[in-house]
Amino acid sequence: MYYDHSRPYSEPARTLYDAFLAETKLRSSRTSDEWVRLEPIAVYNAAIRYAADFGLRSPTMAEVLAAERSARGSADYGFKWAFALAEKMLPVPVNGKPTLDEQMGMAWWNSLSDADRMKWATEAGTGVVADAWSLFRETARLSR
Repeated sequence: MYYDHSRPYSEPARTLYDAFLAETKLRSSRTSDEWVRLEPIAVYNAAIRYAADFGLRSPTMAEVLAAERSARGSADYGFKWAFALAEKMLPVPVNGKPTLDEQMGMAWWNSLSDADRMKWATEAGTGVVADAWSLFRETARLSR
């Protein structure tokens, strides 16, 4: 199995990266003008679907294109593009207060045993509580 070291661990960046990567596999059958036009559309469509599924802010196509431009020239282009766009989709705390999702994530984390915290942090691959929470939510969504 191929391991992609650039693939994000957290959502929605992982979904956006996967949409981009799927489109890059079609490059050999397209002209450069086609793939330059179609890759942002694929990422945009993935972002819209993810936002609808998880109640996040849907980005505009202009934001998709701005995130892509910010990633140009980077060795981890797809990763940087996905994270720049994911940041636009995530809720911004109002007056510095945690969002409902952040509060739920903190309550979930605080309810875990040390062994379960280690398990989720390891599976998320980053040691970041928010990434473990995202992975937990994604796992719960897929098991429904």
